[in-house]
Amino acid sequence: MKKNVTMSDIAQQLKVSTVTVSKALSGKEGVSEETRQKIMKTAAEMGYSGKSAANPNRVIGVVVSERYMCIKNSFYWDMYQCLVQGLSDIGCTALLEVVTKVSESNPSMPNLLQNQQMGGLVVLGSFPKGYLDQLVSTSLPLVFLDFYDWRYDVDAIISDNLYCSHRLTNYLIQCGHKNIGYVGNIYALGNILDRYLGYYKAMTENRLDIRKEWILDDRDIEDRLFTDFVLPDELPTAFVCDCDETAYNFISFLSKHHISVPEDISIVGFDNYIYATQTNPSLTTIAVDIRRMAEETIRGLQYKMENPASRIGIKVVPGNLIVRDSVQSLSTPETSHH
Repeated sequence: MKKNVTMSDIAQQLKVSTVTVSKALSGKEGVSEETRQKIMKTAAEMGYSGKSAANPNRVIGVVVSERYMCIKNSFYWDMYQCLVQGLSDIGCTALLEVVTKVSESNPSMPNLLQNQQMGGLVVLGSFPKGYLDQLVSTSLPLVFLDFYDWRYDVDAIISDNLYCSHRLTNYLIQCGHKNIGYVGNIYALGNILDRYLGYYKAMTENRLDIRKEWILDDRDIEDRLFTDFVLPDELPTAFVCDCDETAYNFISFLSKHHISVPEDISIVGFDNYIYATQTNPSLTTIAVDIRRMAEETIRGLQYKMENPASRIGIKVVPGNLIVRDSVQSLSTPETSHH
């Protein structure tokens, strides 16, 4: 019979101290995110069962694509941190598996599902269908976080992409903008399409034209973001961007072409993440309530663990409009007080 893997086995394998391993696996502070990820991955690969030997329900698996976890795109790191914190508050441990692009395209069951007994599983961010098929085949209580997929009858916690984007677009319209474009590849991710539909709804309700040449891609289908954009001959007065990072890239691109924000063109983003305050000017955007999304996910999982046949459905978490400096008002010419 295979010997149980201990924390010191993991520590030896990675040449770190057992204390570091313990902190990483229990979600405590004092370990860098990179190290925590490495330790969790190694623990899963080695078949470490930790507390799960005594009580498998205390370990919750979190599966996320490496596409979302590159350090500069840390939105999902934050969401994961909120999950770790929330789980630790109820005496549970999060075990993370970051799935490589290779594994995504050659789907097999994630290591943590092969080697671990767990109480439940959170899928953080969307995956290709082949990989989701593997995840959904598990009998564990399962919640999708920050996406949903109509092909599966799986509970999900999402941000209010459609209505928040609708609100952002209406904000631009209230500021006097009528010619408004959209920056985002609507075929890349469900969230981007939902945000586009919010924009579409606001434009349609206000009887405003949506011109095809004003819908710009911001990434390829592999989710790699562009830093160069193809601008139409005639520019609208404003663009709704699918996320803050895209808005950041787009504003940098415009500035290289001597187009000023907001004087020449107004820009809004989505997420209220680091890029929102790194852009110059700072970005009017939607603040996604990451903490609340994590809390709802944990609450939903707990409920499903206690009531295996139950459903929580798709829960939509509202966001807030954050007004900063990237929108020029065209409706009421104000006299300057400077």
